[in-house]
Amino acid sequence: MKSIKNIFIVWIILVLLLTSCGKNLTSLSPLSSTPASKVSPLEPVSTFSNVGKIAFSSDKSGNWDIYVMDGDGKNLQNLTNNPANDGAPAWSPDASKLAFVSDRDGNWEIYVMGSDGSNLVRLTNSDDKDAEPVWSPDGTKIAFVTEGIWLREIYSINVDGSNMINLSNNLAGDGAPNWAPDGLSIAFVTDRDQRVAIYTMKYDGSEQRELLYTPGLYFNWDPAWSPDGKSIAFVSNRDGQPEIYLANADGTNQVRLTHNPAKDEHPTWSPDGQTLAFASDRDGNWDIYLVKKDGGEEIPLTATPENERYPAWSPR
Repeated sequence: MKSIKNIFIVWIILVLLLTSCGKNLTSLSPLSSTPASKVSPLEPVSTFSNVGKIAFSSDKSGNWDIYVMDGDGKNLQNLTNNPANDGAPAWSPDASKLAFVSDRDGNWEIYVMGSDGSNLVRLTNSDDKDAEPVWSPDGTKIAFVTEGIWLREIYSINVDGSNMINLSNNLAGDGAPNWAPDGLSIAFVTDRDQRVAIYTMKYDGSEQRELLYTPGLYFNWDPAWSPDGKSIAFVSNRDGQPEIYLANADGTNQVRLTHNPAKDEHPTWSPDGQTLAFASDRDGNWDIYLVKKDGGEEIPLTATPENERYPAWSPR
């Protein structure tokens, strides 16, 4: 009984953390935005990776929609343009499609659309809340989180909506899945063992093991594999606030990349593996920033009075 109580307490802490840092997608709603004076980031962006496209969520239209822009911040497009709330975009391996979460049918479900916003398909249909989709490297499956009253579990489903499987299958709260480039393993965050840490498991849910843990009341979350699979970016509050960190694929050599008293979250890699985009509220509202994989200058890619969050860099 005491063990169950402790797990419940840690789970409550995890929910509060993810909500405050924006990972709880069920809280997507227009946020109050305070206009801020910002310098255009387009000139210094030229020194960073600007290949591919970046999808993200923004409340520019009064509700959350999925937008896409070039890697240098240009050519902005609203892909969903729907009065409902849409969030957490995830690119297919060939960059031809995007999976995302939406409450447009009254419940949070996973949808898939073309990279231009066409051919919308609803993938999941459940009474629980589905969130945080991520594609398998071969493009045949999508892993995602299902959140019930007490549990958060990681499932996989074929892209045609068939064969849904519970991968994490644990009484703890599991979330933020991220498929390794070789397709053999998935990194995820969990509150099992009375701590919030990053684990890995095989693509079929087997061999669940701890990868990144910080002793004390500190959390690690938002794992993101580098394109070559040799490194993993993640978020940790070990230094007092959520910052972006980098580690080797085996969890060794952990290095802090961002240095700011605000919240930094949701790292995503450029296709060439040289730059990371992430969301930060350091200027009074959420914007998307860039930092190189070896650290250094952190520059804004978006500079608007609205909120931009959940960036996802296309794989090509």
